[in-house]
Amino acid sequence: CMSQLSQLRAEALPRGVDHVIGVGEVDRFRAIVAGRPGRAVRRTLFPDGRHPRLLTGYGHSTYLKIGDGCSRTCSFCLIPSIRGRGRSRGAQAIVDEAAHLASIGVKEIILVSQDTTAYGRDLGRGVADLVRLLEMLSGIDGIAWLRVLYLYPHPDLQGMFELMRDRPVMAPYLDLPVQHASDRMLRIMRRGYGRNLVEKLVSAARREVPGLAVRTTLIVGHPGETGKDFDELLAFLDEMSFERIGIMAYSDERGTPAHGMAGKVPRALARRRFDRAVDRASRILRRQSLALTGTRRTVMLDAPARGCWLGRLSTQAPDIDGAVRIRGVPPGLRGGDLVEVEITGVRGVDLLGRFVPSPR
Repeated sequence: CMSQLSQLRAEALPRGVDHVIGVGEVDRFRAIVAGRPGRAVRRTLFPDGRHPRLLTGYGHSTYLKIGDGCSRTCSFCLIPSIRGRGRSRGAQAIVDEAAHLASIGVKEIILVSQDTTAYGRDLGRGVADLVRLLEMLSGIDGIAWLRVLYLYPHPDLQGMFELMRDRPVMAPYLDLPVQHASDRMLRIMRRGYGRNLVEKLVSAARREVPGLAVRTTLIVGHPGETGKDFDELLAFLDEMSFERIGIMAYSDERGTPAHGMAGKVPRALARRRFDRAVDRASRILRRQSLALTGTRRTVMLDAPARGCWLGRLSTQAPDIDGAVRIRGVPPGLRGGDLVEVEITGVRGVDLLGRFVPSPR
């Protein structure tokens, strides 16, 4: 996004930078390196089979892009102006890539886009939707966990909760960025929903999906936020008791509607609110982590670390939700394997665990 933004703003290149590659310009890369940059013939937003996937990170867990851009108008966000309106990738192309990933050993597939809830809406009524796509993907052999990120709150998500209940491959994990709890602030942020919808969605999801972890993200210090709004946000955290919480302090970005709004929250005050919100979230998360102590859980091994293995519960997404630090893992196991672990303690955002041999 930053590279595309620099192109849109026609900013001078920093010293030592020869070219900036924008969104959808992967096809130009070879020519640019060869010194023949030319002009982009077309934007390539999604993999089309001509360029093989290069698996980074753990390898057994990877992201699969199902859409690009966003058609919403949130006050704080530059993505629509950078990446354009939301566009969905064809369902069969997604399924084909997922099947290929499974065939080369990928065990966890994580669906991503800027607005995953909106998947298929631009393709026409009856052509594709998120639930139908998940039904197709959940039938692929070899995938242990199928996870969905960045779900914009919307009543249509109810059908996904039922699928998560009925398909064991669907990770019991709901990533629902709500951004705030005050209806007044949600209107200022141009989110298009109110607190009541969030409460209904979370309640329905928890009712349908046993062991569900709900992750959300929140913004404090947005223009117009009052002390009353912030107090409502803190009370909301206590009431909802989200299993995973990300807090961000508002960042004033040139080109967003919020940039020109009145009622700017002083930076020092926004920082104090951020610290208080993080402290509240940390207390909630620690209480929930401690409740797991003494229980046995299925864990996906990710990578060996100093004196232990790092792994994750199905309720932990990579990089953002901490890990399980497992001792006693025998030789011969590898990343992507599912093992039984007894949770023995908590260290920061991580759980501590002990490998439990299988009965056989």
